[in-house]
Amino acid sequence: MADLEQEAASLRRRNQELTDFIENAPISLHWVGGDGTILWANQAELDLLGYPNEEYAGRHIAEFHADPPVIQDILERLQARETLQSYPARLRAKDGSIRHVLINSNVQWDGDRFVHTRCITRDVTDRVRAEEDLRIARESIQALAEDARRRLELFRAALLNSPIVVFHQNADLRYTWIYNPFVEHAGLSLLDKTDLELFPADEAERLIRLKRSVLSSGKGVRQEMALTTAGQLRVMDLRIEPFRDSSGQLAGIVGTALDITERKRNEERLMNSRERLRGLAAYLQVVREKERALTSHEVHDIGQKLTALDYQLSVLARHLAEGAHPDDMAERLKAVSGILGSTIESSARISTDLRPSLLDTLGLAATLEWHAKEFASRTGIRVVVEALEDVRVGPDADIAVFRILQNTLTNVERHSQASEVRISLRRVDRKLILKVGDNGTGIAADKVADPGSLGLLAMRELAVLCGGRIDIHGVSEQGTTVSLEIPLYARISE
Repeated sequence: MADLEQEAASLRRRNQELTDFIENAPISLHWVGGDGTILWANQAELDLLGYPNEEYAGRHIAEFHADPPVIQDILERLQARETLQSYPARLRAKDGSIRHVLINSNVQWDGDRFVHTRCITRDVTDRVRAEEDLRIARESIQALAEDARRRLELFRAALLNSPIVVFHQNADLRYTWIYNPFVEHAGLSLLDKTDLELFPADEAERLIRLKRSVLSSGKGVRQEMALTTAGQLRVMDLRIEPFRDSSGQLAGIVGTALDITERKRNEERLMNSRERLRGLAAYLQVVREKERALTSHEVHDIGQKLTALDYQLSVLARHLAEGAHPDDMAERLKAVSGILGSTIESSARISTDLRPSLLDTLGLAATLEWHAKEFASRTGIRVVVEALEDVRVGPDADIAVFRILQNTLTNVERHSQASEVRISLRRVDRKLILKVGDNGTGIAADKVADPGSLGLLAMRELAVLCGGRIDIHGVSEQGTTVSLEIPLYARISE
């Protein structure tokens, strides 16, 4: 009897210990009846959701699930005698927060009677949140990587269609990366090479000194430099900056090189053009002053002739009043006629110098022919007029064509030592073509291109103002040919 009591006491102690173990176990446990009612839950389960036992036990388990289809599926599977392993679910705590759990569960059966479930609930909220944070971070990184890739592709496309060279060199000034290299370097392996291997020695040494100054000072520089590759000279706008590693130590340089060769050429052309324009303005001013001086002299001569004419007329009037002899009167009238003819000739010459009246009366071809004959008569140089078509041009362009012929013949007289000049004026399509060729010494090519040849420059400018062009070509000891081409009905642009 004593042994039975002792064994019963031992069983009660073991039962108390097991109950205490289950009630206070660190893992959540609960029982659910066949109708879904919570029959029992240990303290860990209550702590998980923040409910006291009286608010949890006796209620339907679905009230605490955030997703009704999930608990419905769980109950159906358990009714079908399935055993659940790590079934994911979401439970709603008393404070409204959601707890992510994994459920292990099966049913204690008494024959066909559903006694209760045996559920173990593991809280994996922190792990799920960490996984969600990791997923978001991974998506963010992937988005950043995609954006970086897209930007890199755009950057590469922009560089590919630009004259910019981008490069990186280590502390030994060996190339570790270069993008959009010179065309002459395309297809070559430039990695680990130095500038001495890519450019002429003198240019490479200047470039290396510049880069070493960046390495020694830690400060970027910008400088224009001429570089030659495969005989191709370029002017480059260099920007070089120090490159530092993750510890802040100088580890090399990064730089860009922009090809500004064409820009420099345009700047030089613009500067030369300005110089030519200044020279042309000065030349035109000198010509204008000479013309004014000549006109002033001619007008002065006309004034003197008019004074003499006035004197002769007054004497003639007095003799008429005194009844002078007819022979004396005839002599006086002859002198008056001579003075009057000389005055008319001087007036006509001034008018012709300003603008030949023939241009307005007979047209361009007749005016050019008249001037050619006048030139031959004055200089003794034979002029052959090969063809002068009656070409109609704009009201302003005819005087420009006349002045170009006038200047051309003046150059023949002064410089060519020619004995013959040939002139033609033709219409080709919708263009006027004037050609003047001589058999003289032939103008040199450098003289044609010389910005100081202001007379030739003035002729070119006249052609350009009419929307045309002029070509001057000389052959040594064979002569010079001047070809003018302007559109019909051209007007001088203002």
